[in-house]
Amino acid sequence: MYRKSLKIFLAGTGAAVLLRALLKVLFVDLETGFYLGGAPLAWAFAAVLILSGAGLLWFGWREQDESSAFLKGNRWLECTAALLGAVLLADSVSGLLRVLAISPDARLINQMPRLLQLLEHLLGIASGGVFLCLAIVLLSGAARSGIQGMLALIPVLWQTLNMVDRFFGFRQVSTASDQTLEVLFLVSATLFLLAHTRCVANIPLSRRACVTRGFLTALFGFPLAAGQLAAAAVLGDAGMGPALPRLAVISAVSLYAAACSLSLVLSAGRDGESR
Repeated sequence: MYRKSLKIFLAGTGAAVLLRALLKVLFVDLETGFYLGGAPLAWAFAAVLILSGAGLLWFGWREQDESSAFLKGNRWLECTAALLGAVLLADSVSGLLRVLAISPDARLINQMPRLLQLLEHLLGIASGGVFLCLAIVLLSGAARSGIQGMLALIPVLWQTLNMVDRFFGFRQVSTASDQTLEVLFLVSATLFLLAHTRCVANIPLSRRACVTRGFLTALFGFPLAAGQLAAAAVLGDAGMGPALPRLAVISAVSLYAAACSLSLVLSAGRDGESR
């Protein structure tokens, strides 16, 4: 089960990571995010993302799996949850201290109001704690309940505010490649975290929907992070895209989303064999 979706995800993500790294290093203007040449490579990258995303949606929808999503603990899932929790805690604490240093009377340009920024980082700290708790619970094998699902709503609230915060700083989403890719990631990550809440709370949700959302999140997140890191490593400047601390959050979210989807795919295969 999900063999086609898995193949599309692995091949599409690998190709997108390579193409995005090449584009960022060779053809993306680090000041504006626009492409300066390299049209064939840019079209190839866009085609890979579009075809991979469409393929994941199509084959996920056609998958003959009517079972509900249920995340079963495993070391890979638990380790990625703990990593995401630690990264979120570190990034949110740093962001909170930065916002606290801003004068309440300061005029903020292309930023959310100060109180909303404070709320965003407080939710980020709480979300880091939630993922750490989820990792500990899964490792211990303790029974899960609806309370954990309620806690998992906190990352959804954080992600929503984080998405709005990023939108405040965007210039030309329709033309700047960095921002277009980040928008795709932000929307997919929000949808994934909503599905993840239901999986954790054991509320019935189609396994197909959760698998597809997780794969889409990683499909957009990994190339985004790879391009920025390649530019920073080769050119010494990551450009106008996400800053390096935020790249750690994007990478951790993408890794956890991929781990959730892969865990559900593997459990679907075992359930199919048992039947």
